[in-house]
Amino acid sequence: MSLIKCPECGNEVSDGAASCPKCGLKKPAQEAVLRDADPVAKTAAGVFATIGTGIVKIACGSMFENKITKSIKHKSTESLNF
Repeated sequence: MSLIKCPECGNEVSDGAASCPKCGLKKPAQEAVLRDADPVAKTAAGVFATIGTGIVKIACGSMFENKITKSIKHKSTESLNF
């Protein structure tokens, strides 16, 4: 077992500790790994999430626009019938 810095308070803690004795952070070793995760991987995940959200918004917007357009066309042809 080795010592790591608690990501919350900076205190040295055993990597097997259940919590930091100074600040009480639960499982400081896991938190340190999560906070030190590859920033490129975090960025890539964020980019893909943003692109995915954009695609869904565009698809929903297109479907909604088509419904409105069809409704307007239908109403305008109804008003022309005598």
